[in-house]
Amino acid sequence: MGKKVLVVTQDTNAFAPLFSPMTRAGYETIFVPPHPQKIRRELRKLPECVLLDMVSLNGKTGQEIYGFLQNNVYMLPLIILKDKRKRKGLKADAIITYPLTWRKLSYQLKRLPQDKRFLKAGDLTLDLLRRVLIKGGEEHHLTPKLAALLETFMRHRGRVLTRAYLMKKVWNTEFTDDTRTLDVHIHWLRKLIEDDYRSPLYLRTIKTVGYRFDVP
Repeated sequence: MGKKVLVVTQDTNAFAPLFSPMTRAGYETIFVPPHPQKIRRELRKLPECVLLDMVSLNGKTGQEIYGFLQNNVYMLPLIILKDKRKRKGLKADAIITYPLTWRKLSYQLKRLPQDKRFLKAGDLTLDLLRRVLIKGGEEHHLTPKLAALLETFMRHRGRVLTRAYLMKKVWNTEFTDDTRTLDVHIHWLRKLIEDDYRSPLYLRTIKTVGYRFDVP
């Protein structure tokens, strides 16, 4: 099985000239229309990167799908195919100007970052795409909230995160009068990442403030 490239486009025919060289180079192309639910479904095939064909999408649809990818598929490298018009604000790991050729694409594929999908801390590895925690060679599948909570801690290691910040970041709420949901998730998380959850080394409680994630 080759490396998979997820192509978000309305015009699959435009990519026909690339089929043969991509196959020879060991790449498999997965096409998906610009619909968030369908993109989420195709992510289960674990692509190496996403190519967003902004040329085939109208302005509004293109911007909406671009925003969706930035917010929900940030764990994978993003390549944008655009026309020659100036498009302000586009951020990606690579931007290719139409027409797309195998020479242009192969060059950018070789330069893509290789570590966006995984976060590592000590003997913990978090696979952001699969929502899987790997510890001691064992895989633990996480719920979306548990994965988001662990990701937040791993991205802010050594920093004290307040309970209010965590509730806002993970649960998108300003309500902090009842944080039992957070307490339960902290308990579940410690049971997964700590050798002894009653004496945590990774996830420490900072009394009256919140929590701090450290690498022992």
